[in-house]
Amino acid sequence: MIKKTNEETFNGTDEIAVVITCHDKYLKYLDDTISHVENQTLKPIQRIIAYDGVDYEVVSVDLRKKYPFWHVIGGCFGSPNPLRNKALEICRADWVVFSDADDFMHKDYVLNIAETIGKGIDNIGILYGDLWFSNGKIFKTPDVHDYWQLRLSNYVSAASAWRVEALQAAGGWQNTACYDDWTVALKITEHGWKTKKLSVPILCRYHDVHRRDDSGTKEMVHKLYRSYAIVTLLSGREDCFGHWLNWIRNEPMPKNTTLFILDNSRSVNFTEMARGKINSACCRLEIQLAYITDDRTCDLQSDPLSRHRHVPGLYNRILPLITEDMVLTLEDDVLPPAGAFFKLINSFRVGVKTGAVSAVYPSRSGENRIVGAFGNTNEVKTKEGDYWRNMLTLDDINHAEGLISVDFIGGGFVLWHNALIKRFLPFRFLNWFGKASGWDSQLSRNIRNAGYSLQIDPSIICEHNFR
Repeated sequence: MIKKTNEETFNGTDEIAVVITCHDKYLKYLDDTISHVENQTLKPIQRIIAYDGVDYEVVSVDLRKKYPFWHVIGGCFGSPNPLRNKALEICRADWVVFSDADDFMHKDYVLNIAETIGKGIDNIGILYGDLWFSNGKIFKTPDVHDYWQLRLSNYVSAASAWRVEALQAAGGWQNTACYDDWTVALKITEHGWKTKKLSVPILCRYHDVHRRDDSGTKEMVHKLYRSYAIVTLLSGREDCFGHWLNWIRNEPMPKNTTLFILDNSRSVNFTEMARGKINSACCRLEIQLAYITDDRTCDLQSDPLSRHRHVPGLYNRILPLITEDMVLTLEDDVLPPAGAFFKLINSFRVGVKTGAVSAVYPSRSGENRIVGAFGNTNEVKTKEGDYWRNMLTLDDINHAEGLISVDFIGGGFVLWHNALIKRFLPFRFLNWFGKASGWDSQLSRNIRNAGYSLQIDPSIICEHNFR
């Protein structure tokens, strides 16, 4: 335990520590960053410098003389994350701020943190702020800071204020190769902690190259979005069920996957058979199962649009129950190829405004059309809202490389951002002059109008049993 000096007791706050991580290329900025901490209106009680790959005993000789109340640690890690965890081990404050050696600090930053803490925030794990860069650019962070907003946008910086208890419960920082701060923030909020915005910004030095990009996300996305839900509505079609079940049994699944089934068959024999086989498969795959039966009476033959009217209600019943980060909708008559789940996951770009990524599959309408995407130019502005005329064909995507942006996607095999699903529930049945708007076309429109993109992966082609 580090002794508390009289100087620290008199000028500091017992609640807040500041840790500066520094590697050799940032040594030239270090003294400036330290001075910003030393000149705080309210000084942190504990100040730590954590060197990476630097002979810190040598380089800190003069620094110790100039700033005797800074504790110095070091190691050779090639990443600030192990250094942050090492500093966390000796941190005795309730809150900690991690600053890179090239950053600045607003003179009232620690004071603003202390004032916010003093207002009583027992359920808050992270205090964040807007990011102001030295070149004048501002990264405006959202004022709405709920659980789902954090899963939509990466707005928490390492220089935020972190509750030490929450960090320790989340296991600290991991070397994820990208979005390290976001990853630990997601873990903290998954443990039940909330986030809150400060009134004072976080000041950052601007560099030409930033880590706020999409590098490495194909490998890291399944670690960032730690939980997945697969949702299937079972209609009792035994000819489809066998193919669907075989795919579930043989498909590699991410950790923390839950299978949600809404059985709409209204058949006791089908339900007993399906529940038993699905439960056995989930036990073998070590994934969770939520099996729900829909026993409500509904005449699905009363009019041609009755089934279209019925399906949104089924999704409105099951989707609010799902708290996983990502939702894969898999219709029972769509058969994806092997390995399609992880391929869809790796196609989902993180850090950009992607709302959903879909596979493709043939349409009932024939003409070589695919249901996985339509309206890829502009939604047709007819009074009927007939965007179905713009459906892509297999020929359209035959030579496509990479993802294709579209206006609408069908829900047969799609990975959706659950935060956006939550935003737009419940789905309504819409009808334009006898033409039905399905739940998936409604959700597609809402996601697109909210500024998020819809993508298809033309390399994932599913079979479609539409007999």
